Amino acid sequence: MMIFMEKIEPPPVPLTGDEELKLRLEAIESENLWVKNFIDHLAGVVRDMKH
Repeated sequence: MMIFMEKIEPPPVPLTGDEELKLRLEAIESENLWVKNFIDHLAGVVRDMKH
């Protein structure tokens, strides 16, 4: 007879208002950086096509 056991981690601790705000701001900054890099790359491609 074989018994398989799986360890399940406890649920994460709820964030406080300040921690949640910090995580949201970091996510927004990361998204803004991604969009800026994408637009800069796209502008470079368009600029190369014009020459």
